[in-house]
Amino acid sequence: MVTTAFRVGSLGQDAVTGIKCLYSFPASSYYDCVKIASVNYQVTAGKTLYITKLMLTVSVTASYLIIGYGDNAIDNAVTVPTNWKVMTSRLPLVLADQIQSFDVFIPIPATKYAHVYTSAGGSATIFGIEL
Repeated sequence: MVTTAFRVGSLGQDAVTGIKCLYSFPASSYYDCVKIASVNYQVTAGKTLYITKLMLTVSVTASYLIIGYGDNAIDNAVTVPTNWKVMTSRLPLVLADQIQSFDVFIPIPATKYAHVYTSAGGSATIFGIEL
């Protein structure tokens, strides 16, 4: 018997449907993580999204990003998401316009929205598995 498994960072599963690739493009503010169809991504009820890989860039040298989650979608706002919970320290990005990769393990609980905060413009590609 052959078993197919899919791995993203430190986690794996046997179905590709649980793998998530999200994007965020904050501009000196908080920004939702979205799916390819530009839909704000809310973790499915009864599941947890485990972020295992981050690929980050900033447009200004020596700025930073922070990953967290909240109760609501905010769409690139300077207002902090409701019940904002910070899940990383400041991820320093020393050079502008260069992709930096981080292996992480960040759980985002059911029904929450993952968000990225940046001190300057940037982008984040977030890989994870929803279990």
